[in-house]
Amino acid sequence: MITCIIGLTGAGKTWFLTRLLHERWKAGANIISYHKLYFSEKNERIKRFWQLSDLYSASNATIGFPELQKLLNAKNWASLPEIFADAIVSQGRHNQLDLIGDTQGLSQIDVYLRRNIHELYVCRTILRIPINQNKLPLFHWISVEYKTRYFDEKSDDVKFKKNGKRKWYFISRLWTKKLYDTFEKSQLKKFALWVSRKKEKWTVHMINRRLIAAGKRRRT
Repeated sequence: MITCIIGLTGAGKTWFLTRLLHERWKAGANIISYHKLYFSEKNERIKRFWQLSDLYSASNATIGFPELQKLLNAKNWASLPEIFADAIVSQGRHNQLDLIGDTQGLSQIDVYLRRNIHELYVCRTILRIPINQNKLPLFHWISVEYKTRYFDEKSDDVKFKKNGKRKWYFISRLWTKKLYDTFEKSQLKKFALWVSRKKEKWTVHMINRRLIAAGKRRRT
């Protein structure tokens, strides 16, 4: 099952994503996350992934994927091998895989992935003190609206409808337990990623951009 969380920058998307992952983890689920988590001292049943190819053989786990648009936009999706779509999207239920990700808007991710989203959460900021998002909030009041998908016969498309009442959450550096680092830098910005194919073999390349700029590595 695919769960997506949307909202503007600073609306608490990654905080809510981590909250959902934490709930799954407490229930006994295995977690594979792109961002570093702090669920326990040993972080048992938690692994990290650094590139999409790390997920191809994954099974019986919940995948946490902040900023879905960075790898799963339409341009990058077209260059990925079909095995990714089969293993993570279409056949995720057979591999007992769940994907939870966040993005600022559904239009930023590929249409194929959008049509396979089962649950949608919409995060909004009601009040934040201070307003400066470079500082941890003294007080952050957010609302989260839950939606489920349905098929609209008139438009022949998948849409979402509100399910249940809107919920409120209050986040603060004074009392909110640190489960992740909100200022963690995305590893994707440091690396160039592309996929190449030779006959029936697909290869995913992920090279530090500094090495490419220095001429020590090149795209193949």
